Amino acid sequence: MTGEDMGRVLKIEMSPGPARRKQRELWRLHGLLLRGGFDVLELDSTAGIDLVREKDIVLVVGGDGTLSQVANDLKGEGARLAVFPAGLFNTFCRTYALPSTADELCAAIARGERGAVPVGTMGDSIFISNASIGYKARVAEHLRRKGGRRWGFLSYLGPLLRAWIDLPREHLCLRFDDGSKEVTYSPLVCVTPDSEGEDPFLRIYIVENVSKLAFPFLALAVFIAVPLRREISLPGLRCRRERRLEIEGEVDAVNLDGEVGYTENISIEASMGDMQVIGIDPSALPRHRLLLRYGSKQRGLQDLTVE
Repeated sequence: MTGEDMGRVLKIEMSPGPARRKQRELWRLHGLLLRGGFDVLELDSTAGIDLVREKDIVLVVGGDGTLSQVANDLKGEGARLAVFPAGLFNTFCRTYALPSTADELCAAIARGERGAVPVGTMGDSIFISNASIGYKARVAEHLRRKGGRRWGFLSYLGPLLRAWIDLPREHLCLRFDDGSKEVTYSPLVCVTPDSEGEDPFLRIYIVENVSKLAFPFLALAVFIAVPLRREISLPGLRCRRERRLEIEGEVDAVNLDGEVGYTENISIEASMGDMQVIGIDPSALPRHRLLLRYGSKQRGLQDLTVE
């Protein structure tokens, strides 16, 4: 994308802003985009989302919660999304191995490479990373009540411990796409949208009624499996693929990509969204990576190709 095709980049950054190291990288990205011929406009919130035009690129600075909010506000606008990962977990970026540095992201924006992503829908809301019921939703709710993640990962210690002490045993009736029905006492249900070509589905992880001593290991397995889109089998943990999932029962918290909501009955469905995300090659198989960073170096599993 060069010359007259160069357009505007609308940068949306929610508070709190990224950490100092990420902030320096964001400033560098800003300079690279300007030198590349883009007009960069800054928006303090999604309130100015009505300014988006078809050729604009919406640059989201933040984690999964920020991305989820922007994606919902952009629904139907047809804009292209670019993501600068500045959250704690950045599950969406890890899932699709999106560009994680200023040079990589600027190059992807300039090339214009993009692809559609599968989404999950619940009522009028969509989620592009994952939705959770039970333990993970309660952690997010406890964190929200304490004022958010002001201390990074340390902010999660209290909410993780409190939610573990009050480990939920929710009585849920699950109805799957094939018409089957089951009743389970489940401390955790995690749902992530996925696709095979143009055929979207929900990858559903169900942690059933297990002891408190065993639960942390199963929860950790789910949190690792979601960005890698792996179907793992462990005692007390089941995985299913379904197009649609209906949940009835004692559901008092649902966490959609970092945003907690409350509902009685839930209907979740997989579909292909109209959002175009920069950095996704629609002609290639999905590439996934789980990155562990230390300083400027990367450690961990990278570029795992799913055959």
